[in-house]
Amino acid sequence: MVEKELITIRFSGEDAKLLKQKASELKISPTAYIRRLIRSGNCPVIKMGMDDIDDFIRKFTNLERAFAAAVGFIERSDGVVFSQDIELLKDYMKEMTELFTKQVEISYRTRLSAKRTIVKEAMEQIKNRIVQ
Repeated sequence: MVEKELITIRFSGEDAKLLKQKASELKISPTAYIRRLIRSGNCPVIKMGMDDIDDFIRKFTNLERAFAAAVGFIERSDGVVFSQDIELLKDYMKEMTELFTKQVEISYRTRLSAKRTIVKEAMEQIKNRIVQ
């Protein structure tokens, strides 16, 4: 089964009125009008970089491997666990938690800011195209 993506675009006030008017002129629904704009290439396409996520995944994977290696070393020691091993595991877990928390905060802040900018720019460009 193919999973479909859903995108919701909301217009209000003058923007909604103008969209309905333009769609009505072409005798199509407002949704069809938006699809037409997208398919014709007459709307903005904005790409967001994912370098920060890729870096996070790489760092997290390296920490996970180090953690797994430490656990493997403990397992091979016939049940003998040294306090240094436990401290090493705690340090890895602390680093993983800090990395994860920091990355989520950065990613959220960055994407929220980008989203606001993108929505504002997209709405302006769509509005300008509808007016034309």
